[in-house]
Amino acid sequence: MTTNALREIQEFAAGGAGVLRIGCGPVMSELMLPAVCEILTRNMPNVKVTITVGMNYILRDELRHGNIDAILGLVTDADEEFSSHPLLTDTVVIAATQTHRLFRRKNVSIADLADEQWVLPVQQVASRVWLDERFKTYGLPPPKARMEVNATPLLLPMIAHSGLVCFVSRHILGRQLQAPYLKELPIETLTMQRKLGLTTGGTALPPAVLRFVSLMESEAPNFVHSP
Repeated sequence: MTTNALREIQEFAAGGAGVLRIGCGPVMSELMLPAVCEILTRNMPNVKVTITVGMNYILRDELRHGNIDAILGLVTDADEEFSSHPLLTDTVVIAATQTHRLFRRKNVSIADLADEQWVLPVQQVASRVWLDERFKTYGLPPPKARMEVNATPLLLPMIAHSGLVCFVSRHILGRQLQAPYLKELPIETLTMQRKLGLTTGGTALPPAVLRFVSLMESEAPNFVHSP
């Protein structure tokens, strides 16, 4: 065996070579993807990386069928099918354009939102399911979706111009770059806590995937500061 061949084998075994196929949810693509790409370029320069951005429920199906190696997105503690690696916490809140009439009220309750028009994720998304259930808990019909989108974090300017109400990551609200801006409408009963991180298959992982998981866990505190 030549020296070069031996070096390539050792590099592959250490996760420094091969292919890494990453699925990334909309929130994580906004929060972490630029930093993730920089980390991969710096630490795994000989690994070919493919990135697919999509909804978490679609990416889980891709992971299930072996089409991707890991998902950057929503994770759960009780995932019986895959392995979860939490990286940061996230809070999902109600938001609307700063000039929305609801901000003129002293106290806004869930009942005040019953007749509002919304921009919401499609019904399969976990945050939409959670929101619908909260309204049901308070004896109210589910929010009225005027628009259903699959990438809320990428559409904040459009939502602000529309005058509609939305349910969005607080991290994302803090990263708005152009006016008109969305503003959080504080309603404690409609504040969702969740974890974001990596989801991988439950079986033996390729070396490049193991290296990626290790890098993400060590670098995660530097990505964002939880509000």
